[in-house]
Formats: sequence, structure tokens, C-alpha cells
Amino acid sequence: MELLIKNLGSIRNNNQTIDLTKKFYTFIGYNNSGKTLVSQLLWTIFNHDNIRKFSENTQIDSLVIDPEKPIKINQELIDEILNKFSRFIEKEVVNTYNLDASIKETIIGSNKLIFQADIKEFKDKSFRSTFVVDNDLEYLQISKGKGSLTINIKEPNIPEKVFDQIPRDFFERAKPSKESVIISSVITVLLSQTEDTFFIPASRSFFPVFYQYIYEIERNKRSEYNRRLQELIENIDDDSDTNKNIFKRLQEQLPKRSYTEPMNKVIESLYSLNTKKEIN
Repeated sequence: MELLIKNLGSIRNNNQTIDLTKKFYTFIGYNNSGKTLVSQLLWTIFNHDNIRKFSENTQIDSLVIDPEKPIKINQELIDEILNKFSRFIEKEVVNTYNLDASIKETIIGSNKLIFQADIKEFKDKSFRSTFVVDNDLEYLQISKGKGSLTINIKEPNIPEKVFDQIPRDFFERAKPSKESVIISSVITVLLSQTEDTFFIPASRSFFPVFYQYIYEIERNKRSEYNRRLQELIENIDDDSDTNKNIFKRLQEQLPKRSYTEPMNKVIESLYSLNTKKEIN
């Protein structure tokens, strides 16, 4: 799925779309060119609470649900969902920007966002979600296979004894409607989004400060690992198989460099810019 921003802050008459299926975005530009606005806009789009809020409060006319049949997705349905999602985000993003109430309406009236997605994008992906109430009570299962345009919804039978602990009317109010579940599923699939999104405003001092922060996290993890390893050595058991299993589990928990590796590459790239420069 792609996003076309036609009017947002200093961005005017733009024809460059943003691919919303990526996992990482970096915006580089002059001061006041709209970098922060676009970054916060993406955070607003990917935010799970916003997707849930939209799906629970939106009526899609072309979405017809027959309890006895799977739900078929077509281009008309996708277009209607995305058109309404555009209007929702145009209004919701002003809350992300934390604007003064006196200028909110002006901003809302000028925003122009267009989501674009072909039905093939939806067809080529698969997903499966389970919805629960009271932490572990499954009441709805929704799934779609790769290459299919059909969404299947299954409602497991709820044991009557459950309602001895959870009032039936509370249960009915707590669970979302099938319509909202389908709407949120379509958006989530098109966004290829399964993790929570975070937004980090960057500056000239961003890289060294952020690197120091991540390094501190990694150092604490490794200190904890060393402590547990020392504890294991001090309490070594005669049973070699037991020790082998414990060592194996500890090895699996050894802190990886997944956090620091991307930043390492950035720092190395920055330093490499001056490797051929002669020093006077």
C-alpha cells in the first residue's frame, strides 16, 4: 500500500508516494521541509489504537456479512475502507501533532492524504488472528490464506460455565463486531504491520546519543548473563545432561547484537566518508 501526501504543512503539490510496507523509514531534508510532520503522520497511521478506533467507529456500506458464508474481499471494498481511513487519519493526526485548538480545524481542512492499494497486494498475503476476552477466552478466529480473497471467521463455542464468572452482557459489550474485525484486518494486512511502531525525532546529535543509550541496554543484558553464568558455575551439578541443558538455555538467552548492529553500520559509514581525505 502507498500513501500520497498532497497537502501537509510545507508539502504542496507532491507526486511522490511513500511505500507503507517498509519496516524502517528515514527522512532527510532541509529545516521546515516537513520531515517531522511526515514521520509523525506515519506513526499515526501505524498506531494499533488508531486502527482499532477507526474500525470500531466506521460503517462500510459495501461490507455485507453473511454469518453462514466467508467474507469475499474486492477492490471496491478496499477502496471504500481506504477512502474513509484517509479522512480519519487527516483528522486524527492533529492530535499527534498536539496542535492548539484554535488552529486544529484549519489544519484538518487543508490536509489531503490518499491511500492507494491494489487488491493483488491483499491477495498475496496471508494472516491469522485470534481474539480473546478475559486474557485467555477465545471467542473469534479470523484467517485468510495466501492467494485467496476470502476471509474466514470462526466463532468457537463458549462454555456456559464461563458466564458464571463473566456476565453475558459484559462479554457481548467487550467483544468487537465482525465488521470492525474485518476492517482492521484489511488495513493491517495492507500495511504489513505486526509490531508496534515507534517514532524517534533525530538531530545532529541523534546518532551518538542513541548509540550510547542502546549500548547501555546491551551492557546491562550482558552483565545479567554473566551473573547467571557465574551462579551456574558455583552450583554445578554432577548430572552432565542437566548441566548441558542449562548451558544450552543460557546460550540461547545470550544477548544478541540485533540492537547495535544497524547503528554500528551507520557509524562505520559516517567514518568511512573521510577515509580518503588527506590530513594537512
